[in-house]
Amino acid sequence: MLESLILGAHLMSYHDSGNYNNANVGVYLQHQSGLTAGSYYNSERKQSYYGGYTFKPVDRFPRLDVTLGIVSGYSTKRLTPFMLPSYAAYESDDGMRIRLGFLPRIGSFQPANVLHMMAEKQF
Repeated sequence: MLESLILGAHLMSYHDSGNYNNANVGVYLQHQSGLTAGSYYNSERKQSYYGGYTFKPVDRFPRLDVTLGIVSGYSTKRLTPFMLPSYAAYESDDGMRIRLGFLPRIGSFQPANVLHMMAEKQF
């Protein structure tokens, strides 16, 4: 069962505007089926929990993932949908990856562009 899991750590974010928390520390698990769940200390300084599905949208770019899901813990809505495209910027021979994700500004719904860093290991 462990050979089909990715264990990841949310590390930090950069918000290009506003007074947001950038220390978004947390953890996540991703199953080989794509099911993904995790938790992190969010940009509004509250704990968030999320669930979703992660997939590779383009076969030609195997380091590119997209996670679609629902997250809690934000003041605008009790549950908020999200889409996080991410790219494995570094990958070691033993399955360790540094992944960068990007959340674009979407008016008042997402008031800042966000670059997010994660570290993950496939088992």
